[in-house]
Amino acid sequence: MNCIKTLRESLPYLEQFHNEIFVVKISGKQATSECSCLEDLLLLKRLGIRIVLVHGIHSTLKDYFQSINYEINYADHGMLIPDTYCEAVQHMVATLSWRFLTQISSYQSEVCAYSGHFVKAKPLSNENDCSGRIDQIAVNLHDFTGLPVFSPCGIGPKGRFFILNANDLALQLACHFRAKKLIIVTEEADLLHKMPSQEAQISDLQQTMQSQLLSASSKHQIQTLIEASEKGVERCHLLHSSQNGGILQEVLTSTGVGMMVTNSVYRHIRPAHLKDVRYIEELLEKPTQEGSIVKKERAYVTKHIQHFLVFCIDSEIVGCCEVAFFEKENCAELCSLSVSHHYRNQGVGYSLVQEALQKARESQMKMLFALTQGAATLFLKSHFQQISSQQLPRAKQQNYDSESSQIYAYFF
Repeated sequence: MNCIKTLRESLPYLEQFHNEIFVVKISGKQATSECSCLEDLLLLKRLGIRIVLVHGIHSTLKDYFQSINYEINYADHGMLIPDTYCEAVQHMVATLSWRFLTQISSYQSEVCAYSGHFVKAKPLSNENDCSGRIDQIAVNLHDFTGLPVFSPCGIGPKGRFFILNANDLALQLACHFRAKKLIIVTEEADLLHKMPSQEAQISDLQQTMQSQLLSASSKHQIQTLIEASEKGVERCHLLHSSQNGGILQEVLTSTGVGMMVTNSVYRHIRPAHLKDVRYIEELLEKPTQEGSIVKKERAYVTKHIQHFLVFCIDSEIVGCCEVAFFEKENCAELCSLSVSHHYRNQGVGYSLVQEALQKARESQMKMLFALTQGAATLFLKSHFQQISSQQLPRAKQQNYDSESSQIYAYFF
């Protein structure tokens, strides 16, 4: 049953993300391990999502320079590597790239993975370093029919090799390709525990960076997510590489397993608009058939659309309710409360009830009541109390014909 529930929850996301672009940055360590991340990405690609993969090399370079007792200097955008070691660095980049391409082919031979000189670069500091920064992304995504794999390197004038910061590269690619998502898969086990919440806005992360003792690497990853959100990438994610199936859970479920960064409100309630009528009808269809709510015709919903509230996750409407007013008696009814099956038991119904209470309070109603056949716990949790039909507004008493329903009310 859990598999069926997960599948049902993932289907709306698969429809939403079809043909969208995800830029995913993973560590170079993943090239030498059993990489569930690659399996997740290949599955998403088969389901119609366009994947752009960026692999890092920081840990490989760090291990190499430690082995030869060379102390690396750093600049804002990464390591400062003398030209003396350029050939060795090129070899390491080529090796990692080949390993990733080989792994992809071994998982799914029908997926054609590409790598190449797709990025133009310029020096990071001085002419004696092979460390560089991005000058230009010299490719468009329509040039690929398979899965592009970007190594953190670029080519400068006269074919000169430059090593790049992988986080910077992922950021620039996400902006260049107008990606729907930027996903950073981190190797830092405790980084997620230091984050403010699973759904963070830019301001939350900026405060966290000031208050938390984060490593330079951690700060760079978080700053990359912040900049991507500010530059128009709709959703940015951070998750840990050890989570089996982590990418699938993060992008195809509402709860996820990592942290999502957004420049806008992800879960929110708003007044319904006329364009929402069809979605409200769909939400009300099943509970109407089950007899748990009173049937509302399209004409009614359209006429009274200003009384409806909708709960949105991203841009998807997953719940609704109506606040119908009996103004002569200063009362309101909370009705047509419905939550999509995929999003039940996630606080959607409770949030709608709280918003309905606020709407009734602002309209200076003395009571908000609701008729229910099975949501008693929800209303009791919101401090409603059970009442008799005689306490309903007279206009409602005249139309009250549901003796099987329980009546709950909140008195202001």
